[in-house]
Amino acid sequence: MTLPAINATDYNLVTNLNELEEGARYVIAAIDAKYAISKKQKDNYRAAQEIDKSRVKISLADTENVAVFTLGGSTDAWTFYDEVEKGYLYAPSTKTSGENYLRTSGVVGTYGGKNTCKISLDGDFTAHIVFNINDSYSNTLVLNGTTIFSCYIDKTAKTYKQLGLYKEVVAAAAFDAPAISVPGGTYNVVQNVTLTVPKGATSVRYTTEDKVDLKEGTGYLEYTQGSTISILKSCKLRAIATDGTNFSATATATYTMKTLAPSIAVEKESGLVTITPDAAYEASNVKIYYTTNGDTPVVGSANEYTEPFTVAKETEVKAIAVYGYFDASDIVSLNYSDIAKVIFDASVSSDFGGLSGSSGADISNTVFKKNGISLAFTKGSSSNEPKYYNKSGEADVRFYAGNVITIS
Repeated sequence: MTLPAINATDYNLVTNLNELEEGARYVIAAIDAKYAISKKQKDNYRAAQEIDKSRVKISLADTENVAVFTLGGSTDAWTFYDEVEKGYLYAPSTKTSGENYLRTSGVVGTYGGKNTCKISLDGDFTAHIVFNINDSYSNTLVLNGTTIFSCYIDKTAKTYKQLGLYKEVVAAAAFDAPAISVPGGTYNVVQNVTLTVPKGATSVRYTTEDKVDLKEGTGYLEYTQGSTISILKSCKLRAIATDGTNFSATATATYTMKTLAPSIAVEKESGLVTITPDAAYEASNVKIYYTTNGDTPVVGSANEYTEPFTVAKETEVKAIAVYGYFDASDIVSLNYSDIAKVIFDASVSSDFGGLSGSSGADISNTVFKKNGISLAFTKGSSSNEPKYYNKSGEADVRFYAGNVITIS
């Protein structure tokens, strides 16, 4: 990501939280003093840069050494990315005194999430930027005197100057943003996405990487009209149109690519376990992990399923699957004892989804399913059909010689 040259760019005071926009650029400055966060790190703090400003507006020229931050994240978990320092503002403090630092880290989530922050506004539009939202301490960013910006537990001390958040004023786009053919959402199979080049634009740039700047950076891709972008993992697709000079607004779509759960089957007599990936995938592209001791299966563990195996009764088999670079599936489980005991369980009717009606109801040719087990009743060679009876509010199933019960 490379920030464009700052040439008399205006930044207006944020007066509504709706003005917080991922990907937009902001200056952090004292709201009632002429100091902004500098591009320079000063030991464990950020240096203060004196600037010309009013309470509601800042105009920056090329010569001014003011840091411009790109906002990332979302409500209650915002981040401020610093191009010069190549990282995110964070407050490492964990004590009420002695640690009022403000530093830069390269990875979102570093230090237990201390580089994510909450942002709120007072009635006079003072911005409270509070880091360490996953910590027992909340550190508020302030201007300490006139020399440094740092974070303090106590933001009310008289020597602290409160902040304003100033958003870059961006001219209206010369053309529409590209259209993304597949809306963001959760999907279980690869999605092939197309983009449109809007009227007036000559090309579209796109990326699925968070840190790529589509306007001035490197690492973005040029879209070829009519081609498809295959979404192979969870990501945010961003696309922007340009004519070489002007840019559209950024179109975005966030995709969660989640593997469908596998199926577990156990042979009743032998206890042979077979775990099968969902039919939506080529089996060779799916890895399955399992446990037989009640533990939660872990992707990448030694217990990778490669062939059927045998378990003893009263054994619970748990499994999880992952397709390619997708997120892992939900965990599925099957207790071998369920198969052995199911036809003798007095609550079989409610467990399997529901026998109902008056006593004596015919349930032949009826199949009940639960947790991958199918229980089917048929008349077979008997002259009597298997029937449901309700005895004092409890469900019973009556079988006759020749009736057939199929468990699969």
